[in-house]
Amino acid sequence: MFKRAAFVLVLFSAIVHAQHFNFEGSVRDAETKKGIPFATVLFQNIKKGTSADKKGVFKLAVDENLKKELVSISCVGYESKFIRFDELKDAIVFLNPKIDELDAVKLYEMRLEHKKRINPFRGRQVVGLGNFSGGAYPSALARYYERPDGFDKACFLSEIKIDFYKRLGIPDSDAKFRLRILDVAADKKPGKDLLSSDFILTKEERDRQISLDLKHYKLQVPADGFFIVVEHLFIESNRFTETISVKVNDSVGIKQYQVERYAPIFKGIEIRESEEKSRCYYSGISGWKPINLLDTKSSVLQGRFPAPAFKLLFTD
Repeated sequence: MFKRAAFVLVLFSAIVHAQHFNFEGSVRDAETKKGIPFATVLFQNIKKGTSADKKGVFKLAVDENLKKELVSISCVGYESKFIRFDELKDAIVFLNPKIDELDAVKLYEMRLEHKKRINPFRGRQVVGLGNFSGGAYPSALARYYERPDGFDKACFLSEIKIDFYKRLGIPDSDAKFRLRILDVAADKKPGKDLLSSDFILTKEERDRQISLDLKHYKLQVPADGFFIVVEHLFIESNRFTETISVKVNDSVGIKQYQVERYAPIFKGIEIRESEEKSRCYYSGISGWKPINLLDTKSSVLQGRFPAPAFKLLFTD
């Protein structure tokens, strides 16, 4: 049996004595005027952000010196908007729906005669993947998958299975998260959404795995592959607190910190830097960053890297 390890990037900041301001606003569809569930509000130059709730309402406490910082408001299926944060107080932000340019690429009907499954967990060490932002802003993890061999014409992504890691010493609970499927950008990093649908999935308390059936969408796999992305939602029902022990130095020894985190914890695998095909990324405020930039030498991974992993089903 493989050993199990949980890996979370924990960020600690110095305490700054500054006046805090509580902001509340809402994100709405510019056409329907309805709230946009779980939109993302993210500072552009500061590691801070949050998610709107199911009604499109967001709340965030910030220091006075951040009031003039630029913030992005975004959601799958909508054009992003950039605005200064002090202009968001009690404001309603309207996002314009994107024009769906994807229907024209559906050239083949699904036959469902030939199938191929991908299971990246076989023979690998399992790792738990939490928030890579240390609870500072909604984070996302991306994993590249190439188009499988054996499909002469069309190849469709039929199903995605997401596995979850049990939180050690903490009772499990229901948790929501976002799943996205992206193309490959010119720089080989995660690019644009291949589907305009916003997949908000729910992991119920006892779930160890959930599935997303994609046959209805007839999503053809691009020749250069694609990325699957899971994104944590910073909503109240997902929030929990965990005690982390960190060695400060030889004189101080080990100190314990209360860390705010957001469920769920995804099940992934350990990879080595030499595994070039395992193109895995995590989202930072400046965009997508390769997993192998993380310093894991002093963690339980001992120089290996945590990678998201999903079980996939392809068909013709």
